[in-house]
Amino acid sequence: MANTRKVLKKTDDVSVSTKETTDKVENNSSREDELLKQIAELKAQLESMGKEQEDKSEDDLSKALKNITYVSSQMDRPCTLIHMLECNTPGLETEINVNNVPYTFSRFGEKKIFRFQDMQQIISRYRSWFRRGWLMLGDDCQDLYNDFGLEVTKFPMTVEQYRKMEAIPTEDFERIVKSMNSNQRSLLAQTWMNRYNENKKNYNNMEKIKILDKATNGLMKSFIRKISGEE
Repeated sequence: MANTRKVLKKTDDVSVSTKETTDKVENNSSREDELLKQIAELKAQLESMGKEQEDKSEDDLSKALKNITYVSSQMDRPCTLIHMLECNTPGLETEINVNNVPYTFSRFGEKKIFRFQDMQQIISRYRSWFRRGWLMLGDDCQDLYNDFGLEVTKFPMTVEQYRKMEAIPTEDFERIVKSMNSNQRSLLAQTWMNRYNENKKNYNNMEKIKILDKATNGLMKSFIRKISGEE
């Protein structure tokens, strides 16, 4: 009987030991599964973060390239420069230098096209010529007046320039007016009306008056009705 009890006790001990071992294995397996799950989740998060960062980098690069393209296109856009003097005498022409290349003007209303970037250089170098009314910007780059603090009202056309405007052919007159910016057109129209009222010669040219009226969006409509006897 004693031997039987010992055998039973050993059997019980073995069963308990086996159960403990099984429990430990299951616990270890459960912990390993949980650890693998956490690793998989962490890996997924890292991949997601990496993709978001990659998408953000691509988006930032795309925006930067668009900005570069916009700035580049702005610098290359055409700008008109108008010469407001008559210099037919050889040797007295107006000459400007842009990127070490000389450009000569001799006729009143003569215009040349430059890149926006080059026009910035021209205004900076020949600022006083704009103030005196010798040079004028076309309507395609009027924003440069503000950029460089040049006020059109502070450098109106000279008497000689107005005389030239009233004397030149209508076709040339229209070409110059179209090249002017809105402020310059308004100043020219207002001065034109004043000179007409002072009975100045050739300021009654109705073709030129209508060109100015159209260019100033009807600024001279009342004036035209008055001189036409419609009022």
